Amino acid sequence: MLEILDAVIATAAVVLGLSLIVQAIQQIFKQVFDLKSSYMRAELLALFQDDKTLADSSKRAFLNNFLPYRFIARKADTTARLIVDQLEQRMSTFGVKDLHLLEDVDAGTLKAIIGSISNSFEQLPDVKAKFGDAVRQIDLWLDICKKAFQEHYERRMKLWAFFLSAGVVIALNANAFDIYKEFSTNKPVRETAIAMGGRFVSTPRDSLITTATLDSTTIKKQLDIIQSILDEKSFQLMGWTNENWKKFKEFNTGTLLMLIGWLGMTLLVSLGAPFWYDFLKTVMGLKDKLKNGAAQKQGAPPPANQVAGVSSDIPPVG
Repeated sequence: MLEILDAVIATAAVVLGLSLIVQAIQQIFKQVFDLKSSYMRAELLALFQDDKTLADSSKRAFLNNFLPYRFIARKADTTARLIVDQLEQRMSTFGVKDLHLLEDVDAGTLKAIIGSISNSFEQLPDVKAKFGDAVRQIDLWLDICKKAFQEHYERRMKLWAFFLSAGVVIALNANAFDIYKEFSTNKPVRETAIAMGGRFVSTPRDSLITTATLDSTTIKKQLDIIQSILDEKSFQLMGWTNENWKKFKEFNTGTLLMLIGWLGMTLLVSLGAPFWYDFLKTVMGLKDKLKNGAAQKQGAPPPANQVAGVSSDIPPVG
């Protein structure tokens, strides 16, 4: 029973390690490409654009929900672009292109900003009138727009996470079947992975799982975490060799199992580091209870919890 549980813990530790790698890559991508502000720009263009620029409201909804922001931006009219560009300039005092900070701006403040911008177009009555329409749109749709932004952004981040997970899994040849099989039969490797898991869960959750906007120091820290995980001994059971590359190219039953194993690991990793951190901590706690219960039945003193204290080659995380 405990050996099966140990194999589960070791596998979960590796999945958490892969999830942390994906998390770090995703955070770096979000920062470098300014994804959150880009998606907010799309929502604002959808808010301020003239509905006539799209064939009908259903098409607008379709674009707003399923296509990347650049498709919505292409459909926006000139005035909508002008309003969003001016807003972006006003928001630049908070950071570079940080349009997503409008999440925390209420309707009254945003209308005041739009009104102050429109005063710059006194000599262009048609444009000024468009700004008046924009203010009315804020009254009607701002709360819905902000809610939609959060939903769309989270959905797109999950999609990013899935594809990044697939890329990491394939690059490392992290086959779920092979990894679990290895941990079931190879005790030294299993114990190394358990030690790595103990190191992860002994690290404060907020230090390990990054959700804030990254600066250069935090990006360096994330890259160090990736490198430390990849250098850890339990990760050496992954990777490409001539043997498994040949098996993949032959495209037979083994190849099919490899593809299924990749898909399974991708789905597991894409659940995210927070999920696997909590899961690993729960399962390790369950193991301790089982060991203590068995020791008490035999009349022996409960064994000390060695999980978090087992030495490991992985450097302290966080």
